[in-house]
Amino acid sequence: MYENYMICETGFRNTAEGGKITGFQFDIRIPYYRGLYLSMLEDFGVKVDGLSYPRECIRFAYRGHIVSLDELAGITDVQWEFGSPATLIVKKPGGLTSGTHHIQLTQRQRISYLPWPAITTGEANVTLDSRMIRRGVSLYSYQQEYYLRQMNLEDCVRAVSELGADGVEILGEQMIPQFPNPSEDFVDRWYGWMEKYKTTPTTYDAFLDTKLHKDRVLTVDESVKMMARDMKLANRLGFKFIRVLVMVSREIIEKSLPYAEQYNVKLGLEVHAPFSLKSAWIDEYCEMIERTGTKHFGFIPDMGIFVRRLPPVLMDWYVRHGATKKLIHYVGEQYASGGEKEKVKAKVAADGGNEMDVKFAEMAFHYSCDDPNWLRKYIPHIHAKFYEMTEECVEPSIPYDEIVPILAEEGYTGYLSSEYEGQRHIQDAFEVDSVEQVRRQHKMFERILTKCSAEPKKKVSAEAALA
Repeated sequence: MYENYMICETGFRNTAEGGKITGFQFDIRIPYYRGLYLSMLEDFGVKVDGLSYPRECIRFAYRGHIVSLDELAGITDVQWEFGSPATLIVKKPGGLTSGTHHIQLTQRQRISYLPWPAITTGEANVTLDSRMIRRGVSLYSYQQEYYLRQMNLEDCVRAVSELGADGVEILGEQMIPQFPNPSEDFVDRWYGWMEKYKTTPTTYDAFLDTKLHKDRVLTVDESVKMMARDMKLANRLGFKFIRVLVMVSREIIEKSLPYAEQYNVKLGLEVHAPFSLKSAWIDEYCEMIERTGTKHFGFIPDMGIFVRRLPPVLMDWYVRHGATKKLIHYVGEQYASGGEKEKVKAKVAADGGNEMDVKFAEMAFHYSCDDPNWLRKYIPHIHAKFYEMTEECVEPSIPYDEIVPILAEEGYTGYLSSEYEGQRHIQDAFEVDSVEQVRRQHKMFERILTKCSAEPKKKVSAEAALA
């Protein structure tokens, strides 16, 4: 009945894993006049530009389930809702070329009142979205407006869409109602927002409440159980990646890997200042990857590890709260030039620094200044931390003009997920406008990505810190 509309214009893009293009995907709707359980979907035939793709090369994705066509038969408790897009993922090394392609799709369903399969065929010309690096937002960026109830969760998702971005990242305990067991009504509304605003769940930020009990910390097994709880919820809401807090031990992560496989998510350990991409700490996790052969663990770098200069909004906050402007700028200059923490602290004290001056000198060196060339292409997701965007759409502290081209040159195909963290430094003196700040960062992304797409790709001679 709806064969003319079952191939959607959205979601047609190449897919990638480990920096390599592995195939393509496109969104589809059910052509039937009511929803059906996934177990009643018997087959999908895909032909693009006259070339047919075998059944075993096709995966069906809907509401957190990414399964082979044979596995659909076992899913009797999930209904493909009428008018709700699902996604077909097709394996094709190298993917499809840019431009418009002719897609022919055949769906075969098992209808209870029909003695024969219902077979529907449709076709459409659809333009491939050739953008490789995608843009998204961690809803953490809008936390102040959400906290003060100036924005609700739907407002936050809408704000992402209005940027022309599509990736949505969320902190479960911050914005998911009735966490960790949201109602089916909420889940339905969540997917309704994703469809309405043409957005995609990208990363679920998980935390371990290790101090849940007053008299002890969680055991390893209790921690793994909590990790599994979050993976189940992430899968339920359609997230593909889970950001794991930087302090989660290798033992907990390794014991959690079977659950990551069960719930079809990839765990990404955040690399957050003062930790570094080039360290023995990273090497230990890389050894675990090599030893286990897991495909469900990687790293999520927070761009706060690339702070070249201390954030001006932070320095201004200290001055407003009693620090000496001259000494604050001295510390900032020393940080930017690679000064040594203890020597800087001693100088501040010798020059009569007050309590706030000394506190700033201590805190300043908790930032990191990694080399952007240490980034590697297998990284699944980027936390695009920023502290301030000027009216000229420049981040004064983090060299995005270096970072983003390196990601492009290395074939990165994931998301740049905005994480605004400057509101805490201005809320005592200025009105916070997180939406405007994130908008400016995405204008910067658009500028840099447009330049990257116009330049020939080349291989970066990056150090093998994460080989």
